[in-house]
Amino acid sequence: MKTHCAACNQRLPGASDWEPPELWVPEEGEFVGVVGMTRMGKSTWLKRWLKYLMAQEVTVYTWDPAREYSRHGLRRERTPLGPLLTQVTVSEVLAEPELLRVVEPDAELPAVAIVPNEVRPRRVDIAAGFAQAVPLILEHAPKGRVVLVVEECGLLEGNRQAEELLQEIATTWGKEDLAAAFASQATSQVPDRCRRQWRKVVAFRQVDTNDRAALTRLVSGGFSQRVARLRPHECVLADRTVAHGEALEEASAEGAG
Repeated sequence: MKTHCAACNQRLPGASDWEPPELWVPEEGEFVGVVGMTRMGKSTWLKRWLKYLMAQEVTVYTWDPAREYSRHGLRRERTPLGPLLTQVTVSEVLAEPELLRVVEPDAELPAVAIVPNEVRPRRVDIAAGFAQAVPLILEHAPKGRVVLVVEECGLLEGNRQAEELLQEIATTWGKEDLAAAFASQATSQVPDRCRRQWRKVVAFRQVDTNDRAALTRLVSGGFSQRVARLRPHECVLADRTVAHGEALEEASAEGAG
């Protein structure tokens, strides 16, 4: 595996360079991938992150198919509810898009979870609801810093309209100063055009061959190896802006074996 960038001779990150991520406010237009197997701690970390963003006066939205990111959500065993203040269904937000601008009495800015109409929706309804409701954020979000979290991206796989919206968010919404995080149990189920826009990757344990190969293409083989050894609720952060993409790609190919 190459250790230095061929273009600038800067050292490429190695397996020991990826540290547990601090909570931070993404830059305007910055996209983040949050990946890892189920019950490894993704949603717990995302809820802490959203609470931090709210305290930093950032408007936050979540596509929330499991209804777990608002304080009015559906409580899961061993998993606390999230900090968002408002929960609206797809039908409610389609009928009254101004609900995306609601500010609760104990808040400064909107913090809204958009959920499917059904408590336990079918996969097809999750994808359809996402494609219908989430585009309204771009039109109705207030001015200022905005972060959107798209949960369970893998559930959108196979729905053309939902996949196209996922890629549109990653490739064009940054021009509107909206940052986004894409959460998925399986890295390989997120469309490649979406993954390539991630500046940062927060990874929890992943051992599936396809998912580790997707991480290798994004960052490097060393990162993929580190992620496979993580314990539950451990995670590491990779910053894809550290070195040139071409150099990272070359290092990944050589380190994949």
